Amino acid sequence: LDVLEEQYPGLDIIVPTLRHLEFDVLKLLETENKQIHILTDQQKKWDAFAACDVAIAVSGTVGLELAYIGTPHIIGYKAHPVTALIVKTLAKVKHAHLANILLEEEVVPEFLQGKCSVGKLTRGMMRLIMKEEERDKQKQAFAKLEEALNSGSSESPSQRAAAFVLS
Repeated sequence: LDVLEEQYPGLDIIVPTLRHLEFDVLKLLETENKQIHILTDQQKKWDAFAACDVAIAVSGTVGLELAYIGTPHIIGYKAHPVTALIVKTLAKVKHAHLANILLEEEVVPEFLQGKCSVGKLTRGMMRLIMKEEERDKQKQAFAKLEEALNSGSSESPSQRAAAFVLS
């Protein structure tokens, strides 16, 4: 966060989380000497996502939700090495991000396992912030994704994302 804040003074940081994880998130961020907004109200999550210029997320439903709302982002995820080996052995997909899987290309940069480090995530975020063409490329791909996910459904984006994950 320090490197990003040095480059972009006044950076607003929003951390959406679940209510039961709020204390743990606050504890992790207590040494940060900057304004960080912890958001536990799931009803306000969509407004928060839409307000973001860029985001970083863990791999999972939240990545698909960010893509659906059209927010350019990167993902990071690091699992225990044994878990990662099992997943790599069993998984039959090229990508971890649900939008990348659906679009059949890596539109959202994935920083997984050894690539999931503070330095690499920071460089990924800075690239996304500085390169408008990267953000535009994601937004164009997300528009295609939104068409595929909407397909006349009356379910909320969260419900559709969850249904996809469960399928």
